[in-house]
Amino acid sequence: MEERENMTENTVELQDAARESAAHAAKIRKRIIIVFAIMLAFALLYFVVSYIVASIQEKDEDDGGYRPNTIIFHKIDYEYDILKDKDYLALDRRPYLSDASTGVTVSVSEKDLATQDEGFKLLYEMIQCIIRGDHEGYNALFSENYYSVEENAPEDEFTMQQIYDIKFTRIKVSEHTEGEIHYTQYEYEVEYKIRKNNGTFRTDIGSDASRTQYFVMSDSTVINGEQTVLIDRILKYNVKQ
Repeated sequence: MEERENMTENTVELQDAARESAAHAAKIRKRIIIVFAIMLAFALLYFVVSYIVASIQEKDEDDGGYRPNTIIFHKIDYEYDILKDKDYLALDRRPYLSDASTGVTVSVSEKDLATQDEGFKLLYEMIQCIIRGDHEGYNALFSENYYSVEENAPEDEFTMQQIYDIKFTRIKVSEHTEGEIHYTQYEYEVEYKIRKNNGTFRTDIGSDASRTQYFVMSDSTVINGEQTVLIDRILKYNVKQ
């Protein structure tokens, strides 16, 4: 009788031990599943974040490393005459020309234009168009090659722009021949600041910031039988505060 009771007790203990072992195994499996799920979630999160960061970096590279959505622009007023603004007129609005080969920088006035090359004359006129808010005159300074690029659309109407701290840097002037056309190509860096930028012309810089642009121009375009210097390409560098 005692032997039977002992066997029964042993059986119960074995059953309890088996249940405990099974429960313990179930807990371990559950923990493994949880750990695996967490690792999978982190892996997915990593890939998603990596994709977003890569997309942002790619967008920034396309735009020269700067995102314009952080800029707060001033109020738009198409009737405002900036040439009556004493604070703007007090700024240094003279254009400066620097030669990359010599490092020499000089101030250039309108009366000095006759001594400058056609590329500089074109850029000088471009700045005047921007200051005047002359979008039609501005758009006329670009070649068909420029507008053939999908993202290079003509500018819509913009207000007069309070441009100052204007600097041109002559990088290179070279001669080229394509077919029967021999033309001159001009390469310049241009930088300037806009006081109270309202975003109607430049949305890639804020007020009083500067972003260097690299202009490539040539007289390969023939208008009314004459070769005319126009802007073929613009590249942008990072913003300077």
